[in-house]
Amino acid sequence: MQLKSQEQESQLSTVLSSNNIKLWPFSKVDDEWTLNDEALFFLYEKIKSQGLDKVVFYDGSVNNWMEFIAMMKSKEVTPVIAYDDTGVLGMAWLTAGHNEWAFGHFCMLKESWGKKSLKIGKVIMRYWFSLKLNDKNIFKTIIGITPPKNEKALKYIQKIGFNLLGEIPNVGVISFANKFGDS
Repeated sequence: MQLKSQEQESQLSTVLSSNNIKLWPFSKVDDEWTLNDEALFFLYEKIKSQGLDKVVFYDGSVNNWMEFIAMMKSKEVTPVIAYDDTGVLGMAWLTAGHNEWAFGHFCMLKESWGKKSLKIGKVIMRYWFSLKLNDKNIFKTIIGITPPKNEKALKYIQKIGFNLLGEIPNVGVISFANKFGDS
């Protein structure tokens, strides 16, 4: 992954690093994206090559790299990419952020699974809850919708700080299975 500048990386690393995990917020700064489309393409291809696209985008919202890049650049999405000295480890993003809450989404690459992915998740949660606007925290609540059949994801989100509140029947559409699922 190509970061825009050494200076930007150094500044962000100081603010957004913990346990050698660094975060790189993907956003538009001075009319320029902090990552180019080629880097996003390679990130999507890595997600797809590990079979994670079918799990993370179970609703069919992203089916190819063009849709992935469009999603990342949407004004409704606030992405952040986690990495360390070995490379990219995963990513997360917020959607529908308003009234002090947003939906949180995670995609950890297989090479980070285990203790490292827990560290990443916790760093991302701290980052999201530290975001401020006019010296006021933007988010007080992060919500997730996870199909109950994805037991690994449910265990993961609990370990990084989420509380399970229950199941909502027929909310999640599992597109690759072409049927409704509970969330």
